Amino acid sequence: MANKAAILSYNDSERSLNLARELLSYGPFEEVVIVDNASREEEARKLDGIGEKGLTILRSGRNGGYGAGNNVALSYFKKDPPFAVLLINPDIVPTRKAVEDCLLFLTKHPEIAACSTYMKEKGKRVRNFYDIPTYSSTMLGDNHFAKKTKDEDFHEGYFTCGYVRESFSFYNYAHFAEIGFFDERFFLFDEGPSTAYRFREKGYKEAIVLDGEEVVHAHRGHKINRAMFKILKKSRSTYLREYLGVKEWKIRLYNLWWVNIFPY
Repeated sequence: MANKAAILSYNDSERSLNLARELLSYGPFEEVVIVDNASREEEARKLDGIGEKGLTILRSGRNGGYGAGNNVALSYFKKDPPFAVLLINPDIVPTRKAVEDCLLFLTKHPEIAACSTYMKEKGKRVRNFYDIPTYSSTMLGDNHFAKKTKDEDFHEGYFTCGYVRESFSFYNYAHFAEIGFFDERFFLFDEGPSTAYRFREKGYKEAIVLDGEEVVHAHRGHKINRAMFKILKKSRSTYLREYLGVKEWKIRLYNLWWVNIFPY
């Protein structure tokens, strides 16, 4: 069964095209899809008329966020389902070996729904795996107080984790389809935790491939602002309510707490 890849592009057409061509040159991908996520008109036009073998351009029609945008490609793949699908952002610099390492790992581990390798930013290894948030960890700030990986999570050549960063992630497509892909109620934040939560319910796990080659995150960088913080609180409130079943008064407490910590 073939493998496929999807790149979600928002005002980043040139890098998306270059990345798609690079992935196709590696060999393991039968098809690479670029989903234009309602980019500016001048950016969207750069993808017009592309007719290269193995490269498909799709339009989301609206910017519904990371999950909704990638669901366009994931739903498109239903007509010819792949074994594995790579979801990758345009600012990731992959290697052929990193791709091959992850694909080989998934074939050997049917209990793993998603995997990735280590990642570097500005020459330094960064954390690209996280715990599935609880109410307590949410109040403390998940990523700043993340638990250390337990000894029992380590296996030969890999370790299991809550979830891997979505910017470079391989999925067992059948497992992903089983949970209905991304929950589109989330925008920009919590796509990873909500997906991992549903994988766990089905008995699947996510993992980091220890002997996989690292990839580079050429992150342009941005600071969280008022609008993004509001989106974060809305997404997290949805996660607490719909996935953890947290009572409304606790969700209001969370929102009040983070208004004081991060006063926007």
